[in-house]
Amino acid sequence: MTNWNIKEILKFLKEAGNIALDIQKRDEWDFKEDHSLVTEADKTIEDMARKRFISEGAYFIGEETILTDSEEDIQNAIKGPTWILDPVDGTAPFANGLPTWGVSLGFMEEGKLTEGAIAFPGLDLTVYTNEGTTYIIEGDQEPRPLTVSTSDFNEGRMLCIPQDVTKWGVFTGDTPVQVTGSCVYSMLQLLLGRYSSYFSRAKVWDIGAGWPILRTAGVKAYFYNGEETDLLLEPKDFVLDVDSPKRWRTQYHVIYANNEQARAYMNEHIKLKDEV
Repeated sequence: MTNWNIKEILKFLKEAGNIALDIQKRDEWDFKEDHSLVTEADKTIEDMARKRFISEGAYFIGEETILTDSEEDIQNAIKGPTWILDPVDGTAPFANGLPTWGVSLGFMEEGKLTEGAIAFPGLDLTVYTNEGTTYIIEGDQEPRPLTVSTSDFNEGRMLCIPQDVTKWGVFTGDTPVQVTGSCVYSMLQLLLGRYSSYFSRAKVWDIGAGWPILRTAGVKAYFYNGEETDLLLEPKDFVLDVDSPKRWRTQYHVIYANNEQARAYMNEHIKLKDEV
């Protein structure tokens, strides 16, 4: 499939979500070489997606199969059009029986993440973009459009930080913070106005759907140095060196925020030992 057909996308996410929920009940997982968790759901959903979305003129980047793709296929995928999948974003919450994970499918053209859809099966909720608007579906309700509030920063509103800050950095602010273990769940809470900002250094499949969903709804992204970014899949924004162990990660940590005050507050109060 070479275009964003939302009817087909939602059908795929529904099927993938049902598969994941069934597998989650088994309480089984394994470890990758980097000691991150992987489950049968990751593998099963990615296999299904590759069969459904790869076609002549359409490429694929998936978390579980990227290491087995040829470099020629990868270079074609960087140019696009390309489907970008994280079959279970938030594998640790998923493996431990929590609902704070999602199935994430993004679409990229010429290096720009243009569309995204994420199903949260444990929450019975889906968010997606279509024709320049971000939508949410809750349960059996009809889709409704979403935009983020850009009102003044409120220090009572929660911020979201990643595990690497809790392990190797410091947060010095007074604002309440949360660590979720899932990019897509963190982005969902930012979209819904429950967080005022989210700080992360993720790989392209982690944000492949979430970033276009947030951007379309009015959220902006900034590198840790304060530079605004559109997170294009090119060397200035992502590590793409074939020999780098950090390949596919953003070049720097990114602050996703719904206004400048929220960005500045996060920037001021996050202290990193290194760009880990």
